[in-house]
Amino acid sequence: MNKEKKQAILILAHDNLNTLKKIIMSLDSKYFDLYIHVDKKSNICFADVKDLCKMSTLYFYKVIDVRWADFSQVEAELFLLSKSVMKEYEYYHLISGNDMPLKRPKDIYDFFHGSKLEYVHFSSKETERSKIDWVKYYHLFMKKMRNNLFLNVLDKLLVLLQKVVFVNRLRNKNIKIMSGANWFSITNELANYTIQNEDFIRKTYRYTRSSDEIFLQTLIENSVFKEHLYNKEYNDNYDSCKRFIKWDGKKPYVFKRDDYDELDNSSMFFARKFDENEDGMIIDLLYKRLRG
Repeated sequence: MNKEKKQAILILAHDNLNTLKKIIMSLDSKYFDLYIHVDKKSNICFADVKDLCKMSTLYFYKVIDVRWADFSQVEAELFLLSKSVMKEYEYYHLISGNDMPLKRPKDIYDFFHGSKLEYVHFSSKETERSKIDWVKYYHLFMKKMRNNLFLNVLDKLLVLLQKVVFVNRLRNKNIKIMSGANWFSITNELANYTIQNEDFIRKTYRYTRSSDEIFLQTLIENSVFKEHLYNKEYNDNYDSCKRFIKWDGKKPYVFKRDDYDELDNSSMFFARKFDENEDGMIIDLLYKRLRG
């Protein structure tokens, strides 16, 4: 296989080293190269994973302090894209260190090879008013807002003040805001288009809440790539990005060993989410299935 025909796996990791190791070993093949960004705060280091790949080339980075719902999430994605597009891969698959592949590398590769479509999830045809407000107004405390009641209240008060004085960060920007899951499988063309628009992305979403769930969908909606989507229905179907994701209230459901049959029978290529501290057995079962 020619190098330019390979696909890139982009992994955003934070903790769960054993899960990350199994992700790497499950995807290690002639079909993929692996680009991993580990949260700067994490205890995981390159020495933990450097010898795991036998066929894939593994690139390891630990440069960005990634925070929940903060623009640093987008920065990490842009960082991995900027590094990987230099190699001109056919597809770029973004997953987290809490995901697991559900199919063998060749099956994943063969499905996307030659597709030329963009596999990106869209929540709905009309964006919720609250999510438009995430972009429209300044959210200045995202780096430290998680589980911080005071900063969450302060953020709401700041948004109310901005409404009173008619702040609108979208003024003079002729774009339609869209949203969805931040996990994707995109072509080299869209990956490069995203990097080419990095300055616009930074300027528009720097103070946006949960910008990782908005920036790519909005970029696609306002470009020719809208016509290249695998699923143009915008119907909140995770088949659009080929991910198996369930929800437990407002949080992603954590898969357990009892979910094995459902995962085993799924037509999706990646599943989210897993936590080795809650149930490591399901991760082991999937790994053994994939590696035989």
